[in-house]
Amino acid sequence: MLTEREQETALVARILDDTRRSGTGCVVTVSGPLGIGRSALLGALAEAAVLDSGPEAVLVLRAGGVRSERDFPLGVLRRMLDVLPETAVRLPDRARTAGGLADADAIRVRDEVLAHAAGRPLLALVDDLHWADPCSARWLALLAESTEDRPVVLVVAGRHDRAGVAETGPLARIYGRTAHELALRPLTRAGVKQVITDCFGEPGDEAFVRACTTVSHGRPLFLAALVRSQRAAGRRPQSGAVKAVRTCRPAAIGARAVQALAVECPPVKETAYALAVLGEPAGPGLLTPLTGLAADDCAAALAALAAAGLVDENEPAWFAHAAIADAVENSLPASETAERHLRAARVLAEAGRPPEDVARHLLAAESPPTGWAIGLLKAAGRDALQRGDLATARRCLLRALLGVTAGGADRAELLVDLATVERSSAPVASLRHLTQALPGLTSRGRRARELAVLPPLALELAPASLTAQFAAAAAGLSVPADRDLALALEARLRYARLGELRPFTDALAEFARLDPAATPGSRAERDQAAVLVHAATLAGQDAERCGVIARKVVLGEPPSPADARTAVPLAARSMLALDLLDQADSWLASLTVLARRQWGENAAETLVAQAERAYSLARRGWHTEAATLAARTLERADPAFTAVAVRCCETLALTVAEAVVPDLARRALSAYRARENALIPAWLGNLVDGVVAASNGDAEAALEHLLDCGREYDLMGWGNPAVLPWRTWAARLHHRLGAEELAHDLIEEEHERAAAWGASTAHGRALRVWASMTEGPRALDLAREAIEVLDGSFGQLELAKAHILLGRRLASTDRAASAEHLARGEKLAKACGVADVRPHGDPTSGAHPADLTPSERRVARLVLAGQANQRIAEDLEISVRAVEKHLTKVYRKLGIAGRGGLPDVAHILEPGEGN
Repeated sequence: MLTEREQETALVARILDDTRRSGTGCVVTVSGPLGIGRSALLGALAEAAVLDSGPEAVLVLRAGGVRSERDFPLGVLRRMLDVLPETAVRLPDRARTAGGLADADAIRVRDEVLAHAAGRPLLALVDDLHWADPCSARWLALLAESTEDRPVVLVVAGRHDRAGVAETGPLARIYGRTAHELALRPLTRAGVKQVITDCFGEPGDEAFVRACTTVSHGRPLFLAALVRSQRAAGRRPQSGAVKAVRTCRPAAIGARAVQALAVECPPVKETAYALAVLGEPAGPGLLTPLTGLAADDCAAALAALAAAGLVDENEPAWFAHAAIADAVENSLPASETAERHLRAARVLAEAGRPPEDVARHLLAAESPPTGWAIGLLKAAGRDALQRGDLATARRCLLRALLGVTAGGADRAELLVDLATVERSSAPVASLRHLTQALPGLTSRGRRARELAVLPPLALELAPASLTAQFAAAAAGLSVPADRDLALALEARLRYARLGELRPFTDALAEFARLDPAATPGSRAERDQAAVLVHAATLAGQDAERCGVIARKVVLGEPPSPADARTAVPLAARSMLALDLLDQADSWLASLTVLARRQWGENAAETLVAQAERAYSLARRGWHTEAATLAARTLERADPAFTAVAVRCCETLALTVAEAVVPDLARRALSAYRARENALIPAWLGNLVDGVVAASNGDAEAALEHLLDCGREYDLMGWGNPAVLPWRTWAARLHHRLGAEELAHDLIEEEHERAAAWGASTAHGRALRVWASMTEGPRALDLAREAIEVLDGSFGQLELAKAHILLGRRLASTDRAASAEHLARGEKLAKACGVADVRPHGDPTSGAHPADLTPSERRVARLVLAGQANQRIAEDLEISVRAVEKHLTKVYRKLGIAGRGGLPDVAHILEPGEGN
């Protein structure tokens, strides 16, 4: 049942009743704009006539004009007669072949139709009359004339304005006999609410109904498409869906609009195309130069579009629905659309419109911009940058770049603007564009100023061409006059070259000259101090001095979102290596929040802050949180953005090495390594490959990669185990593979370096791992020393591991002390969010239970039970030599030093499923 069309259906029902009584009928025309429901009404009239009167009381014939069939003679008439038996009405053979219908034949066909009606009223319903072929139109005109003395009711629906109807043609004859005109009205608010209820099965709230009424203009076609799309999307008719209603573009509306536009004359089509391409409400003032029409012709075209229901009747004019605008523009060929956008840009520029309005069309044009367009695009880009619309600013500047000659000063300035715009949204492209711009900048001072604002952390693995530009710019400065600028350049150049031994050594010498009592004042001084203290930390040089300077750099001022663009996070890393974990992590947490609030979730500054925070969490022992944050950050960043990629990969490698969340970290590392343009330094690539190989049980490959990582580290002069404990991991792998001497050499060196640096976590870790590879009382002493060093420190996870190690070593000699240490270790581990810190969870420890054969597992369990080798040999009926070989393999596979290490891995040897 149609909504709010009861009056129209009742009128036609009364007309049929009158026709039945009087024997004469009339012509009824249905009018209304696009989407008002003309076709739906004709369908409802046909259904109502049959249901209300019965098929015996009325003969219903229905057909519609089709644009594509307008050249096929008698197409409409044939479709109308399809419901009748072939013997009832016969078209003459000449009509079937030639396509025409003589007047005598037309009268005969009419009379045969009426004869078949046998006195019943004939209800003829014709939709889209304006598309009827001429032969059918002439027959329908004859039928209209028959309404005066025959029981015929002809209901036709056609164009809203009847444009194009010849004064003397058959359509004019039909319309001229109109007795009743049904001008369909938009649905009221109550009608819209009823349609919503029928569609959703529940009433819509006031906000939803109001939005649907406004967007659909009360036209049933628009409304039906709108509510069906919302229901299909799983939305309810509530206020929460209002935004979706306002932005919805149902395809059905656009398709009908394009069909309706196709019948219009060329000036009307041209006006519609111009309005769609312009993309905003407009009147003849803008549309006249766009269309090339005279002002009066343009106004007439707008009136015709309004009459057809394609545009509203307001001034300036706009389409009745946004879907119509999209469909009309999309109906144009791409090349024509681009040319029209260029024409629109010229018209708007001449009208004095703001650059952003003009730029929207220039961006849609295909041809490279020329002089006037380049200037407008640059202005639009700068305006967009000022209002924070970085995406639009970048698009404008990139388009302008297409029209600028390579190598000129204009291009250099444009590249600088583009690099500025991309700094947060596309940091890798920003660095590349600034590098391209520098040679074209006219003065050395200008080059220096542009280089000085580059975020230092973005310069890791910077190309040699860029570092050469830094050196050249710094050489031309007068240090007393441009001290801050010189310091900024020096800090960035030093950081970019920390991987080279000579510049690294120079940085250490400069660090030694820093005055620990001085507080860095300017941003450049903070950057310089942060880079130098970071270098000293990498080298493991003068921990006390590093701590004093790092705290002043980081804590000397409240955290600011701008700090993510500075070298200050490097000083926070130094604080982490010094076990100043709470202060550093609190600062990094604040920086992350501030950066996200200032620039958004995916901005370069936010990603840098999150990467540094993830590293901090890993250093605190919160590996699950660290791996989750690092994986998410790495996925969002450009794979070549080293400021994020290096820190996240290092964090994930740490979590894999600690085996707390190896699956998550391994997946993230593998996904990054598979990405195109993934860029990390060689040492880190070897570290990643090493810990992943270790977690997969490939000890030999893991050791090879870790030793390569260590060699790269040593070549750069980086040796602090508090930054990267690669020797610890390599020592455990040597131990697993049976190279005890190499293992002990590495762990002794690690312990010596860690003790010299003085940070409890690194020192305690070295002692704990040394204890795990040692037998007898010496192992107990090392474990106790590790606990003593770590007790009260921020290395709580390391302390937990040390307690558990000592507890398992004491299991066979002092059960009370063993239980105490085990309980303490488990409690500390849980406080760090780690449920299991047993040796088999460490990928570099060698504790891989799946590697054990059933015989090896059986022998190890008997040793744990206290049996001697001779007794085991007798029980298993094997030789003592075979027992010793089994135990040697067990020790190697589980990464333990000997019998004394078996209690550490007793849980692995317990019988159970899969063992």
